[in-house]
Amino acid sequence: MKKSLFIMALGAIALTSCSQDEVLEVKQDAIAFSAFTENASRATASTTLDKFKVYAYVGGATYIDGLDANKGTGVYTFNEQGYYWPADEVDFYCVSNPNSGTDAGGVELTADHKVVNYAVPSNHANDLLYSVLKGATKGSYAEGVAALNFRHALAMVQF
Repeated sequence: MKKSLFIMALGAIALTSCSQDEVLEVKQDAIAFSAFTENASRATASTTLDKFKVYAYVGGATYIDGLDANKGTGVYTFNEQGYYWPADEVDFYCVSNPNSGTDAGGVELTADHKVVNYAVPSNHANDLLYSVLKGATKGSYAEGVAALNFRHALAMVQF
C-alpha cells in the first residue's frame, strides 16, 4: 500500500512540475532610425540611403562603434546585432555615402567625432551625408524610432 501511494505521489509531482506555460521575455526596445534630409521632402533620404554607419555614446563611453544601420521596412535597423535603448541619454553620430551602393564608402568617425577615410571616388558620384542627434532617449520617439536629419557635408555639383 505504501508503495502504491509513493508511486501515485511521485506521478502527481511529475505532472504538476511539467507545465506547458513558458514565459519568454522579449525585449521590445530595440533602437531603430528614420532618416530625412533638410531642404527636401522627408522621404528623400529614406529613398536614397541604403545604409549608414552609426556611432553612439552613452555618458561619453562608446555604445555603438561604426555599425551599419540597414534599410528595412520603413525604418533602419542593425542586422548583425540588436542594440537596445539604454536608460541614459544617447548621442548619435551617423555618416553615409548614399550613392556608393551597398558600401558606406569607408567613411569612419574618430573618437573626437571627426570624419576620416573619405575619398572622392573617380566617378565623383558620391555625396557625404552626416547626422548628429544628441541627448536621445527611447521615450522621446514613437516606438523607439529616432529621427535623423541628414545634412550634406560634401556634395557633387555638375555643370
